[in-house]
Amino acid sequence: MALTSISFPEFFVAYILIFVLAQSGLFPSMARVDPETSWGEMAYRTFLPALTLTLVVTAHMMRMTRAAIINLLASPYIEMAQLKGMKPMRVILHHALPNAFAPIVTVVALNLAYLITGVVVVEVVFVYPGLGQLMVDSVSKRDIPVVQAVALLFAAAYVLLNLMADVLSTLSNPRLIHRT
Repeated sequence: MALTSISFPEFFVAYILIFVLAQSGLFPSMARVDPETSWGEMAYRTFLPALTLTLVVTAHMMRMTRAAIINLLASPYIEMAQLKGMKPMRVILHHALPNAFAPIVTVVALNLAYLITGVVVVEVVFVYPGLGQLMVDSVSKRDIPVVQAVALLFAAAYVLLNLMADVLSTLSNPRLIHRT
């Protein structure tokens, strides 16, 4: 399921969700929100775009977390914990997961950065008035300064999320600090 979700681009997942959930009348196919829209109504209207972005990113995070933990399960200290008779869930939660935290944080931060830039397509599909829609409208109107400004915002968010991933990875694993 995760591999299938990773394989499809966001716009395809969005159209499938629109076909299944919006055609059945459960959710609206367009995410029109106004400043006067209540929080509950806004959550209802933006459920499909949020679900679209979540499905694609969560599948990638699940696969990377699984790979990191499987890689760590072959470590000698995990084997020793298993030989001592610890329950498998305790071994994973107390020994493997904390040591897999650094690569998981990196993947989460990169996926969040991917979400920020991938939101452009999803906003266009669901006609959501956000930065992605602004960028697409500005490209069609050839408003270069707005396109550059939005691209700069996306790039700054990407750089900040990468910096946050590096800092959190270093904090979670002090062996990553190289002292000179």
